[in-house]
Amino acid sequence: MPDAPHHVYFIHGIGKHGADWVDKEEDNHTTLYKQLEDSWKLYNANGRLGDFGQELDLVSVHYDDIYSRLYQQWADEVAKLKTNLAAYPGSADQLEPLIKIAESPANGVADDDFFYTHILDVLWYWGNTLLQGKIVAEVADQIISDVAKHYGKAGHTFSVVAHSMGTSVAHKVIQALWTQPEYDNRIDNTASLSQVLKFRVLMQVSNTSYVLSADRDQHYQTLVKPSAIGNRGVCRTMINVSNRYDLISEAVPFDPPRDEWLDAHTQWDKGYLNIRTTRLTSPNVHSITHYFENPLVHIPFFERVLNRRIPAPMKARALEAFQARTPSAQFKKLKGQFDALKEKGVGGIPDFIASTKDFIDLIKLFG
Repeated sequence: MPDAPHHVYFIHGIGKHGADWVDKEEDNHTTLYKQLEDSWKLYNANGRLGDFGQELDLVSVHYDDIYSRLYQQWADEVAKLKTNLAAYPGSADQLEPLIKIAESPANGVADDDFFYTHILDVLWYWGNTLLQGKIVAEVADQIISDVAKHYGKAGHTFSVVAHSMGTSVAHKVIQALWTQPEYDNRIDNTASLSQVLKFRVLMQVSNTSYVLSADRDQHYQTLVKPSAIGNRGVCRTMINVSNRYDLISEAVPFDPPRDEWLDAHTQWDKGYLNIRTTRLTSPNVHSITHYFENPLVHIPFFERVLNRRIPAPMKARALEAFQARTPSAQFKKLKGQFDALKEKGVGGIPDFIASTKDFIDLIKLFG
């Protein structure tokens, strides 16, 4: 198979993910690869877009193994503690309740307990700068190593799609790539990365980068923004995607100041697209496949990554068909409860964690 020219790096959110999650892990009864491939077919009459696998290289970027190693190390240390305590039966009996608490993280991950596979991931990431640094370094290395394989080949482009907590990871990773000297000369021996690379698209799906920012006052002052010129921004187009009923991105939304954020050469509606959807196809509104099922999301993804226009009649037919099977009255009760959760309001990280748990519990209830 020829080398697909459009490389897209997908960064996952919270939860358990493997090294090939885009291709193999089902979410809402389909993989992300299959969801995008099926959507592609809607607009590929007479091969207009070309062969999906020969045009798009969908790369799974993952960091969940860092959490796996953390919990395994924890489990190993608890096992050593139990072995040592076996020599002191009286003390071991007295400490048994504490040992059970110590064993709970590893057991929770093994049992796929939501708190340990999702909520605790966010807490570790936000509150532990050492762990966060490992995640940023791991993701940065995966992306830049793959870019280096294809950089300089005629017609090859590079884009990033991040989801949920992955949007916060992407923000920190791209800022690091552009500003930290250890990434200089990784793809060109004569220049810093910011001088030789610009992502064609940075797409943030259910964006948590602002709510998880340690310094919200400075969040929109970084280089992670679109720009039409030079190295003023990290991408040519930024696409921010949310859904009215997705509390994770709606609670404290990504909302850059319109008059100050972009430079004078970058048009707001061309350099930055803000897409807020309202339709539901399943209770799991936060799912990345749920987002990409919607033509309002996958059409701009295809158009901006490929730099091609899909004919308006094709887009209209796809959107009409999607709306026909997602009537506004669908999931009416669920939508009402989503709105009720949103009305509670979210301020700091503790509120965000609590509301996230309530939100996921609601999805499970209706799912």
